Amino acid sequence: NNVARTATPSIGANQYSAAALTPLAGSYTVGAGQTYTTINDAINAMRVNGINGAVTFLLRTQTFNEQFILPSISGSSAANTITFQSQSGNATDVILRFTASASATNYIAQLSNASFVTFKNLSFIPDGTSFNRAIQVVNRADNLTFENLRITLLTTNSGTEERAAILVRPTLSSNIRFVNNTITGGSHGILHIGNSTNYSAGTVFTGNTITDVYYRPAYFQYMAGGIFNNNTITYTGTAQGDYYGLGLDNFAGYTEIQRNRITGTVGHALRLYYCAGLLAQPSIIANNFFHSNSNYATVYLIYGITYTNIYHNSFNNTSTGEAFHFNRYQSTDNRIVNNIFRANTGFAVEYQTSSAVNSIIESNYNNLFTSGSFIGRDVSTNYGTLNEWKTATGFESNSLSIDPQYQSNTILYTAVPALSASGKNVNAIVPDDIDGLARPSTPSIGANQFGSSGTPLNGDYTINASGSGTNNFITITAALDALKNFGISGPVVFKLTGDFNEQLTLLAVSGSSSTNTVTFESATGQPADATIRFASINNGSNFTIRLNNADYYRIRNLTIKAEGTTYGRVIHAINRTINLELDGNFIESVVTTNTSSDRGGIFIASAQSQNVRIINNTIRFGAVGIDFQGPTSKASGTLLQNNLIYQSYHRGIVLGYHTGF
Repeated sequence: NNVARTATPSIGANQYSAAALTPLAGSYTVGAGQTYTTINDAINAMRVNGINGAVTFLLRTQTFNEQFILPSISGSSAANTITFQSQSGNATDVILRFTASASATNYIAQLSNASFVTFKNLSFIPDGTSFNRAIQVVNRADNLTFENLRITLLTTNSGTEERAAILVRPTLSSNIRFVNNTITGGSHGILHIGNSTNYSAGTVFTGNTITDVYYRPAYFQYMAGGIFNNNTITYTGTAQGDYYGLGLDNFAGYTEIQRNRITGTVGHALRLYYCAGLLAQPSIIANNFFHSNSNYATVYLIYGITYTNIYHNSFNNTSTGEAFHFNRYQSTDNRIVNNIFRANTGFAVEYQTSSAVNSIIESNYNNLFTSGSFIGRDVSTNYGTLNEWKTATGFESNSLSIDPQYQSNTILYTAVPALSASGKNVNAIVPDDIDGLARPSTPSIGANQFGSSGTPLNGDYTINASGSGTNNFITITAALDALKNFGISGPVVFKLTGDFNEQLTLLAVSGSSSTNTVTFESATGQPADATIRFASINNGSNFTIRLNNADYYRIRNLTIKAEGTTYGRVIHAINRTINLELDGNFIESVVTTNTSSDRGGIFIASAQSQNVRIINNTIRFGAVGIDFQGPTSKASGTLLQNNLIYQSYHRGIVLGYHTGF
């Protein structure tokens, strides 16, 4: 157009000025009489102006009857995120709806090449009949979060993807998170299909409630592992025969499936197909309730299942199908321990493909029960009794065959005494049960922990290998088991004397509170008189003392040492840390010239943290003295005072995500 170029020219054929454009940053309201009247107005403002900071659009309480496409936004990043959420924080206050009439435009919200976007606390109600989809993700998709959405679809008996709550079919994707959503109806709940040659990493599917989805409530394909925890998936009617409650297909990487309740299904509660864990970090399926009323297997593992630990699950098939089916073709290094497999008239377990060497390297301490004629099937041979099964397969030498007498067909709690302390100790991997109850050293079989009744602890106790009496424990582990089995009814103090070579995991204790605390301390008050030491040999168990959801603990005046050469963490606190006190201890890692966080004094990585007090301790050696990372919601009440930290090679104190200290 013959417009003169400036000293800082525009890119492209035309010269223009963007001086009038102001990138968005901060919070804006959307709705009648607000900064932006419609969601499309808000998106158009970003498309034109870009953003230069985190942007939050607060949608006022109303119904938005519109369809919109959110593209890539200039300036968006891990720091400059884009959030659409209810202004009130209540999902039911903001309703997004639209009537789609064609497949190409079948969505309320479409994300195309979008990244660093969150939709939170909103309701979606697509009004189309044949085309009834809420959210569609296409093209490139990175760092997307769908949190606390309420999506209601029409009831259907069709398996088409045109009736899906959230359909994610990108060309490439990473870090897609589905958290605490409620989905009802439709043919598909959440469908995420990654790239078949470049698997999607960082997938999270947690805390979702999916009800009466006809075909695929939750289905994921081509993932580089992922986290699938604390979900509830139910179906109360007659679903499609090839139904999967949770389906995982072609996974490569660490995968976690824990504390899910998947019940009422006609097909499979869980189906895994070519899911490969890692030798260094096996995948885990633990503490789940799996139920189906089906002639298919409740849980179906088919082909290419590798490096996976299946621990402490409760299975129930109330029809003619098997509780657990594993086709072992191209599978290797799997462990099946502490599970309850209950079938109605079908097999408790069925294994196929006998030539799969080392497909199962351990299957033991399980409970196999059926009301039918045969407890198990191995390839083409049926076995009627557990002893026959043991002899034929070489598995289950310490297993049982007892009716678990579940609370109901779908609520799979058991309290049968024979199962209460018959499991194998895998507490380093599964320290608590489906409800967060700590597991003792002789745990219950199944997803829930229970035990014989006893008197809750209260008052003072001693821990001394040379001691005696009803209030003395020979080992610290024995004292922890008493806490797990019986809980407490008042403040409890354990007074330690001697040298203890033990690795300890401290968990939540029934009855503990801000007044009913649990204290471990030196009997003399001198750290030199009570020592806890341990030499860790791998990263997964790199600690002398681990606190996992361990609230209201006091650790005082003890010597605590990590003696592993490569793995030298002394104290490791994870998940919830509330009212935790470390006072007057001598904490020693290993001498190192390495900066790795595998060696150090105190490491805290909290999902929730309040009132953690680290005072009067002496900490030496390792790469780091204290590394305390709070949750993104910030740790509060942190106190670090009068600690002496010396000869820590790389960092003295590292703090992140605190409200102040």
